[in-house]
Amino acid sequence: MIHLEVAVAVPIQQTLTYCLPKAESQTELSDEDRIRYLGRRVLVALGNRMVTGYVTHVVVAGLEKTEFTVRPVIRFLDDYSLFHVDFVPFFEWVSEYYQYPIGLVIKAALPGGLAPKSKKILFPVVDTLTITDSCETNIPAWITDLCEKGQLETQHLLVSLNSEDKKLLKQLVDAGYIVEKVVVNKDTVKEKKELCYRLEDTNFPQYSGADDSGEAKAIDSYRLRISNYLGKKIKLSETKALCAAFQSFEKAGTKSAALKDIKKIYSGA
Repeated sequence: MIHLEVAVAVPIQQTLTYCLPKAESQTELSDEDRIRYLGRRVLVALGNRMVTGYVTHVVVAGLEKTEFTVRPVIRFLDDYSLFHVDFVPFFEWVSEYYQYPIGLVIKAALPGGLAPKSKKILFPVVDTLTITDSCETNIPAWITDLCEKGQLETQHLLVSLNSEDKKLLKQLVDAGYIVEKVVVNKDTVKEKKELCYRLEDTNFPQYSGADDSGEAKAIDSYRLRISNYLGKKIKLSETKALCAAFQSFEKAGTKSAALKDIKKIYSGA
C-alpha cells in the first residue's frame, strides 16, 4: 500500500499521513509512478473539514497495522506537480529553521489562491413565506438575508446570532426548511496558457542567420531552400516568420519558442 506524507495548509507543524483514493489504491505502481505524486496538491479530510495539502513524500507502507487510521485523500487537485521534488528539503529546512508549519511554507511559496478549503453553507430549500411563517415574533435580519441571497456561511452567521436565533435556526434545519452543505472553495487564480511553436520535422531546413552577403540575401537564399524542400513556392512573409522562429529556438536553446518571442524578432526584422 502507498502512503502519502501531506503538508496541509493549516497551522500544523508536522506532515500527516494519507493513502491513495480507492480508485488508485489497487493499482500496482512502479517507482516512476510513485514519483508523479510528489509536489501535487490534494484535498484531504482534517477533522470535520476539508483542506488543501501538498504531497512531500511517498512511502510504501508495510503490512503491519498502524496505531492510527489512515484516511484516503479525497481527490487530487492537479494532474501534475506544482513544485519539483528537489524543493522539498528546502521547504523542510525553512519550516524547521523558522518554526513555521511546512504546509504554510509551501502555500506561501506558491501563487496565492491555490489553497481551497471547505466551509459550511446554509441554503433555503422552501419558499420565503414558509420560512418567515415559522418565526413566532419579528423576522430576524439574518432570515431576510438568507432568503434574499440564497445562502449564508454558517461560521460567519453563528458569530452574530444570539441564543434565540440559534434555537430558531436549529428548528428550521430540523424541519427541513434550511439545509447545511459542505462546499469547497474554488481556486481564485487560473492556469495561464501560452501559445508556443515547436520544430517537429528534424530534417526541415534551418535558418542559420545572415552571412557576409547580408540579411536580405540570406533570407532569399533560405526561402529558396524551403521552397525546394516543400516542393512549392513560399511567401517572403512566411520565410521571415520561419527565420524568426529559428532565431527564437537558438536564443532559447531549445526546439520550441513562445509566439510572443517569435513576434518580437519578426517585427524587428
